[in-house]
Amino acid sequence: MFPFDWSGQRTHRTRQHVIEEMSLNFLERKVLERGHQLVPATRREYGYDATMFHFSPETGEIENGEVRFQLKATDHLNTAAEYAVCPAIETRHLHYWY
Repeated sequence: MFPFDWSGQRTHRTRQHVIEEMSLNFLERKVLERGHQLVPATRREYGYDATMFHFSPETGEIENGEVRFQLKATDHLNTAAEYAVCPAIETRHLHYWY
């Protein structure tokens, strides 16, 4: 009756997908709390996941420049000291930024 085989499994939402979205949500809340704007990238596979635009706290006017973020998400955060984190970063991602 149907032209497709519906007997297979559906796509799964993995824990990694969930924590990736949580990392973007966390960043957006922090940016908004400070009166700025965060715009998620429409194509997140090219080195950055969001762009922040600055607004003056005194006047509300947009300021020059922008900040781009590449987000990382993990359930196991490696720390080097009390306030230092050591995320694993692939070399190809570093080449984008430097």
